[in-house]
Order: sequence, then C-alpha cells, then structure tokens
Amino acid sequence: PESEVDSFLQKEIEATGKSLKDYEQEVVDVPFCQVPLDVLEDRLLGSVDLEKSLQTGETVFEPGLLARAHRGVLYIDDINLLDESISNLLLSVISSGEVVVEREGLSVRHPCRPIMIATYNQEEGELRNHLLDRIGIALSADAEPLSLEERIEAAETANRFNSQPGVVETEVEDLQEGMKSTLVFAREFIKDVTIKESQITYLCEEAIRAGVQGHRAEQFATEVAKAAAAIEQRTDVTAP
Repeated sequence: PESEVDSFLQKEIEATGKSLKDYEQEVVDVPFCQVPLDVLEDRLLGSVDLEKSLQTGETVFEPGLLARAHRGVLYIDDINLLDESISNLLLSVISSGEVVVEREGLSVRHPCRPIMIATYNQEEGELRNHLLDRIGIALSADAEPLSLEERIEAAETANRFNSQPGVVETEVEDLQEGMKSTLVFAREFIKDVTIKESQITYLCEEAIRAGVQGHRAEQFATEVAKAAAAIEQRTDVTAP
C-alpha cells in the first residue's frame, strides 16, 4: 500500500526507476534479527552515520535493527532481562507497526511489523506484565518432559551439529521443506477458516474465570485457534 512507502523505499524507487508493484512482486529472503541484551536505543532504532554524512555533506541515516526485522523475525533471548527503556521502545514500535526517528535535522519513518519470538527464564526474573500482555503465545519448555531416550537423542544431535553442521542440516532438510509447504498452504486456508460464536463465548468465559483484564487474551486465542485449523487444512475450528 502507498501508506507503507517509507523514507528508504521512496529514495530507492526514485533511484532505480522501479514501481511499487515491482517491489511488491519481488521475492526476498525473510530476515532474522536478534536483539542483544545490551542494545542501545540508537542501535535499535537507527542513528546518523557521521562518517557518510561528513563525506557527502548531507545527513545520512543508518537504519537500526528494527528496520532489518520488518516482515521478518525479531528474536530476543532472555527478554525479561532487557532494559526497561528498551522494552518500552519495543512495545511502542510493535503496537504502532512503525518506527519514527526524530533527530536534529532528521526525520525518518519506516514500517516495522515483525514476528517477535522471545525466551525468558522465570528464575532469572519475572517478565513485566505490560510486556507479557503483548505476547500472543507463551509456551513452557517443561510442559512435556522428555524421556531419557529423547534427551540422549537431543544431546547427540547438538553435539553432531557443533562438529558437522552441514550433515545435520541435510538430514532435516526434507522436514524443513515440508514445514515450509505446510505454512504456505495454511496462509491460504486461514482466509476461509471460521470459528463459531459458541467457541468464542467459551474463550471469553475462560478469560473471565482467570481474572484476565482487557480483551487481548480471547483475541489471541481466537487467532491461534484459526491458525491451528489452517495448519491442519481445516476450514473450521474444532474443539479439543
């Protein structure tokens, strides 16, 4: 859409002579961007590139991590240990879907709509409620304990990956391709997936029973239920 033509894309369109439709049809790799715990605001949002600015005589903006993560995956390890000011910035950007940088003599905006994946260990500190409220799916790594054989297999696979990463990647290549195909089909199926009013009522009742404030819980649960149906190539949500 025209509303998604940001400062960078506008300059590239003018420089290459391509149309917006050309870029919309272009196939690109999905970016994967990891946010380090010690990240600073300038690295996250972007800042002025002093060296290039001095060379060109014009203010040159260097995009940050969030620009790279647009329409990709934004990965945060130990999100509960992030600085509170950085957490607030992430919340603001993810909620609005846009990064706005205002500096002296500089005004830049660009879209940022990544899929955020994060991990955290409760023993190292609780996750702030206002951040947890924005997370659609929370899974426990200990929800289903591994058997002895499964733990041994996981350890052996990790050791082999450290010494022979190419071999392990080849072994799981078919599995990965199958998962990719499943997701491609699911994106089409989800357009026709329906959920009954009685099922939405059940989700709302469970949210009330749990004392949940706001409506994000049932909204997220509805989207997850529809996504699960689409992955299984069903056009309706079925109760467990």
